[in-house]
Amino acid sequence: MRKLLILFITLTLAFTLGCRREDPPAPITAPVSDPPTIAEIPPPPSGPEQAENADPSALLEFPTLALPHWRALQGEDATLVLLSQNPFLDPIPPAMQQAALNLTRTADADELRLRAAPDRPDPLLLPSQAVRAALEAEFFTRVVWLLPTTASVESLDLDIFRRQLVETGILSAPEAESLVVIPGGFGLTLAGVPVDALVPEYLPRLSGPLALHVDLSYFQILYRNEVKSPVFELMRQTLADLPLSDWDLRAATLSLGQGEGRVSADMRFLGHRLARIFAEPDMLQRPPPRPWHEHGDILYLATFLEMDRVLDAAREAAARWEEDAPLQFELYRALRTRRAGSEALDTLGRVVALDPGYAVEYLNLAALARTRELPDQELRMLKLSAAQDPRNPFPLLRMAEIHLDLGQTAAAEKLLTELAALPWSVEYYPWIPPYIASLREE
Repeated sequence: MRKLLILFITLTLAFTLGCRREDPPAPITAPVSDPPTIAEIPPPPSGPEQAENADPSALLEFPTLALPHWRALQGEDATLVLLSQNPFLDPIPPAMQQAALNLTRTADADELRLRAAPDRPDPLLLPSQAVRAALEAEFFTRVVWLLPTTASVESLDLDIFRRQLVETGILSAPEAESLVVIPGGFGLTLAGVPVDALVPEYLPRLSGPLALHVDLSYFQILYRNEVKSPVFELMRQTLADLPLSDWDLRAATLSLGQGEGRVSADMRFLGHRLARIFAEPDMLQRPPPRPWHEHGDILYLATFLEMDRVLDAAREAAARWEEDAPLQFELYRALRTRRAGSEALDTLGRVVALDPGYAVEYLNLAALARTRELPDQELRMLKLSAAQDPRNPFPLLRMAEIHLDLGQTAAAEKLLTELAALPWSVEYYPWIPPYIASLREE
């Protein structure tokens, strides 16, 4: 039982095991049809070009880290436009509401990283509650949630949508009962704020100050493969369909989702590309930069399982664009498919040095080692993960369990003593202290 509990929490906090872009998790919206095939990406511009690597500080690991940006709109009668699979409206437990409200209204990014993330022992707020917290803090007077679907509005079903929101814990049953059909989707009021869930083609004309938040889950839901929905064109077309030039856009933020297990690591590259588009919106009117084009070629070859050609293309691109973390990650993935384990791990180390968020892949490898019953390899991957984020207690908890399984009681006890001293949240992790105590008794 304890193995299953620790494996569950490690996977939940770190990644979606076996989540492939060709087979994404089911969205919480009504069933969708396949996106139409989109035109081929234009050829890259000629001449020399610098590779960009997004500043990791601009890549928000969790939507809660957008709160300081949204806070600046308080009192401005502002609208939040949200592109995401999850609306981040989970209810906040009553015992946490005042502390969460204070955090939302005052905390800077560093404090939010400590107290508004699931990979810390004592969060006051979770990423799935980010928009709910913003509404309680009166940052916005309207929310427009664009659903990641290509389905027609006629195919949406209120009862199905209501049930999905309740079953996933996004709304309470009484809140879900207040959902009504509106043009283009569904609507309700939360914390006195109207929240509209709409298919994208029904995005209304919006006036006044506005914040745009994009979560990578939006694209993970819509993406199938490089034949049905080329990812770069999907990204470009999605943003091009937004009337950005007509909006009084005060904040544009994006969250990545790997740390919560909502979005797979191989979709993280979109965060880098979107960050650049946010900084240079006129890029939507230009052909994609050469590194993006080469990345698209690699993804296209992978769709047809041309893995030798994928490796050759990834090697060339990674050598040409040494500072581009997503392209280096594609080389890592290609090396793994060719069973070049040692070189792949070295490459992953270079990727993590460029963008520490890719360290979530160490936990993916740890889970793979577990399925293959390789405890030494699992420990090695967990140690690499812990080295990147020493404040995350969950890999350490799994390490303690492995040490116990291997009869290494001294190593296990050292970790368990440290873990037992942490201030575990009574609301979110009440079972962990007694669980640690039970391990120490073995």
